[in-house]
Amino acid sequence: MPSSQYRYRAFGLCLSSDRPIPGLPAAIGGDPDVRVSIGRELPPRSPHDVVRYASDAGDGHGMPLVTVSQGPSGYRFAYADGSEFLIDADGSAVRCRWHESSTIEDLAIYLVGPVLGLLLRLRGVVPVHASAVEIGGRAILFAGEAEAGKSTTAAAFASLGHGLISDDVVPIHDGGHQILACPGHPRVGMWPDAVDGLFGSPSALPRLSATYEKRYLDACGPGYRFEADPVPIGAIYLLGTRVPPGAGGQPRPLAPREALMALIVHTYANYLPDGRMRARELDVLARIAGRVPVIEIAVEDGIERLPGFCRTLVASMPAASRACLA
Repeated sequence: MPSSQYRYRAFGLCLSSDRPIPGLPAAIGGDPDVRVSIGRELPPRSPHDVVRYASDAGDGHGMPLVTVSQGPSGYRFAYADGSEFLIDADGSAVRCRWHESSTIEDLAIYLVGPVLGLLLRLRGVVPVHASAVEIGGRAILFAGEAEAGKSTTAAAFASLGHGLISDDVVPIHDGGHQILACPGHPRVGMWPDAVDGLFGSPSALPRLSATYEKRYLDACGPGYRFEADPVPIGAIYLLGTRVPPGAGGQPRPLAPREALMALIVHTYANYLPDGRMRARELDVLARIAGRVPVIEIAVEDGIERLPGFCRTLVASMPAASRACLA
């Protein structure tokens, strides 16, 4: 593997890389947990590779946008644009094939999402498909289905002065007496309409990539704060279907059994775990469901109403999560 010149801290791990990776905070000192190699070639597929997942969405030519296979050497992500990632079976290394039609920014989007999401599982860490912010010294997670507004809600809280912990992938660490949300990376990805609603213009924030329309808020930028250390979880909110203005009901705390079932649905890359990963996941999620408030909440439609929703939620939070905030 080529020598590694760059060090980053992300998802509770120290990453070393032979090329710069956009958007990741630099790490100072310490041995790397994961080595990232970015080049043009990867070892060929093994005849023993088994397809574990192929996305329903296609590229217009009948090819899945992403296919994940498992072989003797680990897991391989193959994207329709030609980008590929090979994750060693023990989660200690990632080798990336950088297609000539892609940019390093494109590669970083895949790396800090699905690729590291699965790598966390290989290392025994449970990742939740959520965004997380710091409120009153506690991590507050926002989970939900696609387009539920997880990232936009995190960006709204960040714009009100709350620290960002992670967007889209939140690694969970069970520290015994506390369950912690580990910091991911300091970027929140948003579509232009969400940027327009929160910041007054679709182009108010930079694009993640020249080939990708999604924008990002940098929590390391002026006026924002990124939480670099793990934060104890105070509550997990499940964002429900958007409702008309004035139609939002009261937050509904879930009983532990119902909370567990909801959390299982909202783990990250939950189509890939094997039996060992699933057992670890169930153990951690059962502890969360028994100790952390999991609360369903409806969000009123209209992104311009989101800052008001955030302020109201903060005001109601001590009562909603009293068990963990005491």
